[in-house]
Amino acid sequence: MGGYLGTPQRTLKKQIGNIKFTIHRVADILNADDPDVSFAYTFCGSASYSLDGKSDPAKEAAERGRQKAQIEYHDPEWHGFYDQWAESLKGLGKHNIHAWDYGDRVADTCVNGVVNRMAYNINLSAVEIDVLLKGTLIGAQATLKLGESCLKWMKKQKKEIGVAQRDVNRLMKKPGLFLIDSGADD
Repeated sequence: MGGYLGTPQRTLKKQIGNIKFTIHRVADILNADDPDVSFAYTFCGSASYSLDGKSDPAKEAAERGRQKAQIEYHDPEWHGFYDQWAESLKGLGKHNIHAWDYGDRVADTCVNGVVNRMAYNINLSAVEIDVLLKGTLIGAQATLKLGESCLKWMKKQKKEIGVAQRDVNRLMKKPGLFLIDSGADD
């Protein structure tokens, strides 16, 4: 068990091209079931206070938990898919990627930016890459294999989005047609 808010961690930093990686390896808390320890790492706040203002029971309980916690540290590991992420992001400029390694899994991370006046959002996971490209009216979305070029896919989609946006603009000139906001209620 581990990964509570405030859990100690160790980091590994590495740069591949324009991509800076910081891999955070969260420590395991071996006695996470202890009420004091659980309080210290999940709550970590002031749930109550003394009326006289001389003591803070929440802070005292949190400190007891931190002192009682049995923490097992792990050094971060470099997984092969980090290299594939860097390969997929090549050509998209500088990015800082923070990956959170919990031992049994690595949390997905997200990269945002603008290319050719279109906003993109790339979700990186250990098994695939989800890419979203947004124009002014039209967007495109795809799931790519690890290592596949996001920039190459975006260049292809930019042309298709441009054609679709021109078609929408042409259609909007016809009387009686209007755009429906995707966030509107049905």
